[in-house]
Amino acid sequence: MLSFLSPLALFGLAVLAVPVVIHLFKPKRVRVVPFSSLRWLRESQQRLSKRVQWHQLLLFLLRAGTLALLVLAAARPLLARRGGGGAAHRVVVIDAGRAMGYEGARGINAMTRAKSVAVDLLSEAAAGDLSSVCIVGETARALGPLTPDPSVFLDALARLNAEAGERPVTEALRLIPLLQRGRPRPERIELFFLTANLDASWRQSEIRDFLNDTPVPARVTVLSMAESDLQNAWIASADHLQGLTPGTQVLRVRVQANDAQITRRTVRLSGVKGMPDAEQDVALEAGRTAWATFELPVHDAAGVRTGLLTLSPSDALPDDDRYWVDLAPRGRQTLLLIEAETTQVRELQPAFHLRTALATLAEAAPGRFRVNVRAPEALQERDVMQADWVLWIDPRPVADDALAALRRRVQAGTGLALFLGPTTDFAFCNQALFQTASAEDSLLPRRLGETVAAGQGQPRVRLAGVVWSHPLLSPFADPVYGDLARVNFNAYARMEATATGRDRVLAAFPDDTPAILEADVGAGRVLVLNTSANDAWSDFPRLRGFLPWVDGLLVHLGGAPHGRNLGVGDAATFVLADLHENRPVQLLAPDGRPVNISLEARAGRRIVQSAPLSQPGIHTLRYTSGTGEAIERPVIVQTGRMQSRLMPMDAEVLEAWWAPAPLSVVVPETASRLYAGGTLRNSLERVLLLLAVVLFFCETLLASHLCPRANPRITSASTIAKRGFFRDQAQAAAPPGATTGGAS
Repeated sequence: MLSFLSPLALFGLAVLAVPVVIHLFKPKRVRVVPFSSLRWLRESQQRLSKRVQWHQLLLFLLRAGTLALLVLAAARPLLARRGGGGAAHRVVVIDAGRAMGYEGARGINAMTRAKSVAVDLLSEAAAGDLSSVCIVGETARALGPLTPDPSVFLDALARLNAEAGERPVTEALRLIPLLQRGRPRPERIELFFLTANLDASWRQSEIRDFLNDTPVPARVTVLSMAESDLQNAWIASADHLQGLTPGTQVLRVRVQANDAQITRRTVRLSGVKGMPDAEQDVALEAGRTAWATFELPVHDAAGVRTGLLTLSPSDALPDDDRYWVDLAPRGRQTLLLIEAETTQVRELQPAFHLRTALATLAEAAPGRFRVNVRAPEALQERDVMQADWVLWIDPRPVADDALAALRRRVQAGTGLALFLGPTTDFAFCNQALFQTASAEDSLLPRRLGETVAAGQGQPRVRLAGVVWSHPLLSPFADPVYGDLARVNFNAYARMEATATGRDRVLAAFPDDTPAILEADVGAGRVLVLNTSANDAWSDFPRLRGFLPWVDGLLVHLGGAPHGRNLGVGDAATFVLADLHENRPVQLLAPDGRPVNISLEARAGRRIVQSAPLSQPGIHTLRYTSGTGEAIERPVIVQTGRMQSRLMPMDAEVLEAWWAPAPLSVVVPETASRLYAGGTLRNSLERVLLLLAVVLFFCETLLASHLCPRANPRITSASTIAKRGFFRDQAQAAAPPGATTGGAS
């Protein structure tokens, strides 16, 4: 099948008709030349006329052929060698996450290989296909619309590098309907994922939504760019806690490794005002956590106090070997536990197991936090405003002023966790917590449905879709021995599929009902746990992993006034109650450049919303308070840790997620053989240009041969020539010793 990438250039062929039209419609003018005698010219008149016409026709064909070949080359013909299947929309998705910057033993990172393979794939487009390229790094974006000429993406590909973000490549799937808008419906969609192919690279819910919404068949090819043996050690987190001695503070650092060959690293704390640099060696074991603890000097003065943790020696993935910490003095934080009293038996209370875990954590780190327990009907506004975390067990109605204070507090940075259970008031949750009109203020991301009961003759269910790379779940990532994989659920609440578009499903049940749902509300974070805080709906609170999971929950939620942890690609939100109305607000990146921000007034509050943050490190928020005081606040943005484990994605699991679409997982060495049939686009253009040059050369030679000035020869076999008239005249005019050619 022959097609053209630039069909408008074919209009250039109309130029060939110009000399023909001129020849046909030009008036024939006969010029009469007086001559003494025509007797000697009559014999050669007919033969000479015929020979001139033949040469003119040959010259015209050569010149027209040269022009036609140039026009065809400019039209960029595409000749496909593979047949069948019809036209397709081909989308090449390139993973630009930080794992693609992993440098292997040969010193070549995965991104370099991906760019080379992408160029090969783009050149394999068949006639009638439309191609595009999507990049998923700090954000998901398309390099351009679907086009029959994929070479327009080559310059952008050459400049592409691995980024600090680590978003799943499936985020590109939401871009495909936008790319297809206004385009003819294809016979199929061909997707090529050039990725490190880690478990953190994929999200099942996005795959399912894409397959459900795509009206044409899809064919998926995953090209794994990563090497087989990936080693990495990283700083997972750091907790700033009160020390055992009153007035002292400690920094507890969690370090992990993914390979048994990594046995020892050094953690260094530097850049802390009033404290010399400190180091501590840690012994590492694959799959286990190692701890480093630094004692911090007393720092009573208020203000900015930050530090940098580094892991040495650095490895092939150095981004996660750095971790910034905010060491500003903080007192003992308050955890608000909202729990209704449903029974006089303490062990049967809705939050019995959770209370036990919190008491253990508070005893292990005295001064870290205190627990304030309130019943829903007794909850007051001041209880909420003093809280740094809020854990709401089986939500029930509360006073309007307390609920409004909770909404404001979460938007200001307080973390909120909602535990659903058998005594949850679903009507109250759907009416008071879920707000369709103002999604940014909604404390419940999705509307709740009926309760699904397992057990009692029904088989218990387990989690089916878990984002093991998420910081809250990664410590339990072992799919066989991890506690989360072995949790049995007796019941859970259905949730409406229509979401506000701002939530993330971290775990799901086999029927795709979310088990753990996460959403950002202002500067705070909300987690919805679709299970009870005791063992009424699951046996998780009885497993050994429940206690470290609760500890990780508090770290992940963060606490006011410091707010939740920000990662590269996140947009920061700040609620500034004391902002001066007529003074500017600035957010400066670590390199000093300003970050784009927007300022709006909402419900009497000034809210600052930033663009996605692309640089890890310490940003600075500058503004002026209502009293005229200049204020600077550090805003820490960390490199994500979701890809740090470098856990390869299981091919069988990925194939099950993409079913019924056919899926192929290949390595880069076989990428060039995927479509060996390919096309002849590039070679055909070169052939046409070469033929045009050959015809132009032939035309030049022929024109030179026929030109009398360039080659003065007598070509007529007339009677005058035969009688030697012209030869005699030439010999008479020639200098002595010169030789003249005879008549032809």
